[in-house]
Amino acid sequence: MEELQLTTNDIEKIRGYFGKHYKTLFGNKLLMMISFFSNPYYLVINNLRKPQNLIKMVPGRGMRPLDLNVEKAISGREWSGREIAPKKGMKIIEVKPEELLDTFQSEMLSADSKREPFEAWCWAEEFAVIGDEIESGAYNSKDRSKAEIYDSTKSYEAGEFVKFGPDRLIFEALSNTSAGESPESASAKWEDVTLSSICDGWGTIFKDLIASGEVVPVVTGEIDATNAKESIQKVYNAMPTKMKSKVKNGRIEVSYSVFEFYLQQRNNEHKEKFGAEAPELDHYYVPTSNRKWEIVPVLHNGDSQRIVATLPKNLVVGTDKVTDYGKKSKVLETLHGYKGKVTATLAFQVQDPSVLFINDRP
Repeated sequence: MEELQLTTNDIEKIRGYFGKHYKTLFGNKLLMMISFFSNPYYLVINNLRKPQNLIKMVPGRGMRPLDLNVEKAISGREWSGREIAPKKGMKIIEVKPEELLDTFQSEMLSADSKREPFEAWCWAEEFAVIGDEIESGAYNSKDRSKAEIYDSTKSYEAGEFVKFGPDRLIFEALSNTSAGESPESASAKWEDVTLSSICDGWGTIFKDLIASGEVVPVVTGEIDATNAKESIQKVYNAMPTKMKSKVKNGRIEVSYSVFEFYLQQRNNEHKEKFGAEAPELDHYYVPTSNRKWEIVPVLHNGDSQRIVATLPKNLVVGTDKVTDYGKKSKVLETLHGYKGKVTATLAFQVQDPSVLFINDRP
């Protein structure tokens, strides 16, 4: 694969165009790529190229008084059957340098150029957007790689998925359709879900675990600025005492919208009691956790109201190589420029549902 590097000369030239705002405009964006790949609370599996079983063994209970006349085992071992399977995602990008004549790159654009002047920087920006798409869309994503090709003679029910058009974009039917009502002719009835159709995300897995009965959700109902603290407390209270006391750096993850409700409620209560704004803290902990369980907002939860409490390394994310999200895997020269492709692997799983505690809000 071809890996592009920004040279010092490239950076200085770009900084010359954007001055002191260069770092703010572009530097921060590159740091935002797919945070869960570098989060030590998750189990990150690199070089995931085929399905693999996750690690879990549950020995049965069986201790009893010593009796030399007994040689029979009364309990066994149960092994996890949970599996994480890699799914491939791709993005194809067409570049025509001559289209850059009306941009800031025009001053360095030679006639009949086949590459953009700041190629490495342009691709770094592409990779940052790809990272943001995955970060923001992976939670509720669902594997739709086997969606059928749209058939104009068929009607579709709400919730069905099809591949449509020469680009085979994936669409979900938002309402029932009649024959001939395609994503093009009846666009109000369809939604493009291409970006969230690569694999099953954690949010989708949580719903499946609830549906199968493997996880019983804590009832919190809809969360707002009057009950966010109590909702988080309910999920914490559902955990067994051993889990609450043994884990020293536990996390209860929420979306930024739920975290904002939590801060609003905390602030309102503080103003009522003390007549002043609540002080900002570096860390926010569940009050009864003895500072062992921190309330942490995460980007990948999107606008979900799901509250997630589990052990470190129980949430699993897999990829082929993390660096694949910052490389071009294929380049094809064309008449006016070139086409580039970014291909990478993504997978999510929960290692042990028995230590996963979540609420009933998706």
